[in-house]
Amino acid sequence: MKLINYLLIVTLVVVCNVGLLVKSQGVQIWIDPIQGTDLITCGSNATSACNSLYTAFESFKNSSNVNTTSVMFHLADGTYYASKNNSNIELLGYQNIVIQPSPESTVGVVWDGESVSSLFTMIEATNETSYQTSVTMNKITFTNSFSNTTGGGIFYISLQGNQTSVTLTINECTFTSNTLDNSTTIDNNYPSKGLGSVLFFESGDNVTAVSTLSISKSVFTRSIARSAIIFIDSEQMSTSITDSEFTLNYGSSASCLFSYSAVNINQTIFQNNKVMADGGALYLNSVMSPNSIYQSTFTDNQAGNGGAILIRDAYLQLKETTFNRNSAKVRGGSIHAIGDTCNLVFNDCTFNNSVASTGGAIAQESGGSFQFSTTEFLNNEAIQGGSLYLTLQVEGTFQSTSILFSNADQGGAIYASDVKLTFLSGNQISNNIAQNGGSVFCSASVLNITGTLFQNNTDTLTSSSEEKETGGKIIPNDANIYCSLTPSFTFCTVVGEDQYTGYCGEEDIDQKKSGLSAGAIAGIVIGSIAGAAILAFGLGFVITSKVSIKSYFRALRDDMTHEEINNDDDE
Repeated sequence: MKLINYLLIVTLVVVCNVGLLVKSQGVQIWIDPIQGTDLITCGSNATSACNSLYTAFESFKNSSNVNTTSVMFHLADGTYYASKNNSNIELLGYQNIVIQPSPESTVGVVWDGESVSSLFTMIEATNETSYQTSVTMNKITFTNSFSNTTGGGIFYISLQGNQTSVTLTINECTFTSNTLDNSTTIDNNYPSKGLGSVLFFESGDNVTAVSTLSISKSVFTRSIARSAIIFIDSEQMSTSITDSEFTLNYGSSASCLFSYSAVNINQTIFQNNKVMADGGALYLNSVMSPNSIYQSTFTDNQAGNGGAILIRDAYLQLKETTFNRNSAKVRGGSIHAIGDTCNLVFNDCTFNNSVASTGGAIAQESGGSFQFSTTEFLNNEAIQGGSLYLTLQVEGTFQSTSILFSNADQGGAIYASDVKLTFLSGNQISNNIAQNGGSVFCSASVLNITGTLFQNNTDTLTSSSEEKETGGKIIPNDANIYCSLTPSFTFCTVVGEDQYTGYCGEEDIDQKKSGLSAGAIAGIVIGSIAGAAILAFGLGFVITSKVSIKSYFRALRDDMTHEEINNDDDE
């Protein structure tokens, strides 16, 4: 009897130890799409593997001796078809799920979506719950999924609970040929459905917990979406992408990533991505959170605006990042930035061979600011602003930055209109060419220039001067800064080092010796020709046109020939 009691005690101890082991390390379940079974007790090892992920989850949930929400699924080599119970798998509420090839894997795992939307879902229908979910995908190839009107070809996540959050980690995965459904068309309109051919994430207004998306060493290629492979429609998400590739993707807007929340990208390649509207690769609109891109490359991307990136009302820091041969039909061959809270910081970046109608490399407008430090612009091209197009109250600084061999009709290097630009030490603007303003086309702006070398820039038409409609002339300058008078009488102001001050806003008037002032001469001429009534009418017109009386008289005098003035003097 004592022996039996002893054996019972030992048995209980062993069972309890096994239970603790399962609880602390989670459960491991094996899946084999060819040799597996659909028995509810399947999956405890490779020889009793389940035949689908759905069956494996059912086995896990029905295990009577399991008290954990952590589970690792081991996938045998082969293709997992969506139609074989491998789609619409709900993952919300599991504290730790890992899905990856089995240790015995040699040829790999392919997940074929078979044009079925949303392989995995995390959907919270009410705000009365709170879940913390963690999902990790390792070394899987996902193909042939599509996003329907709700979006999310592979992952569809919709959260409502105040403290609900999701952590999704993707390591060494490949996503290829994932697309939108046949009823959703690609066009130039802002995307409204078919969002996120791989992932769609949204959260309710009451959600305050921040979810996390981490992508590393993964490839996204040959996918089509109405907007973006990854679409983040929430401010409550932090996205990081490291050592990954996005190539040959296509869409209406932002082929790779559209985000309303913070994005941090490191050592990632974006190449040959194309959209019809905005943001060839990325569309960043995170008003509340900063974005960063480090040690990455953007090559041969295309868009209507922002060949590589469109950023709206957001902060973006770029460091050691290269932009090559990106293009836009309208603005920003590589980057188009919009909005008064749009702030850009560039360190050790390079922009080469980018093309657009305005802003061959970068176009920034409607407020905001920028900082360039040790950044190079080379061989960029546009109609306005060969490298940079800056307008509508943008403010920016240049430090140790070079703009070389760029060309445009207006502003070979820079087109500046209604902006404030500060050039600090170590800048070089050289070998640029334009019809007007080989270096800078400046209109209604302030240029504060110190420590900047202007060299070998060329104007093919006007030698950086502009004739006034009423006569007179802006003094040309050897920096090839074109001082525009458009809009009328809004001079470009140049300050800073003595050699640059006074470049714009001065009239080239022949100060012929005379006992009468310019205003007196003009008054005499007008009085002799027209009389007081016409003079009154003319002054009324001038005041209405918001042109000063002094400039009006001066312009009239400039229209007179020296002979006419001499004749008046003789009389």
